[in-house]
Amino acid sequence: EKIGYTPSTKAPAKQMYQGRLFKVVRKYCETMGFDYVIISAKYGLLHPDDVIEGYEMVLKTKEDVERIRPQVEEKLRPILKNYDKIVVIAGKQYREVLKNLWDERFVEIKSRGYGDLCSIVSRATVQEKSLLDFA
Repeated sequence: EKIGYTPSTKAPAKQMYQGRLFKVVRKYCETMGFDYVIISAKYGLLHPDDVIEGYEMVLKTKEDVERIRPQVEEKLRPILKNYDKIVVIAGKQYREVLKNLWDERFVEIKSRGYGDLCSIVSRATVQEKSLLDFA
């Protein structure tokens, strides 16, 4: 979900995205003081303060993934060296974008689905615990 779906809607990425999972992940990262980036079906990799236009697009196909992978890799590769652990909270297609970069630093949070994943992140936020404790 987004605050708008047309180019006339402009906002920082952290405000544009309004889906339940994005909101709980944003709150978690901001509460814990963790950096985060966003994989966008239109823009590739975004930082939270990047101003973007509204759009209506999601990653559905392998072709969609292949289309944005180079953009994501180009922006992500230089900053990966700054991190010992990278927690990935994303759907299958969005995780697939990262496959060429995935190494032992990457951790996927296991869940029984969207609602469970939202619950895990929310509990970690309230308890101010590392999501690695839930991995």
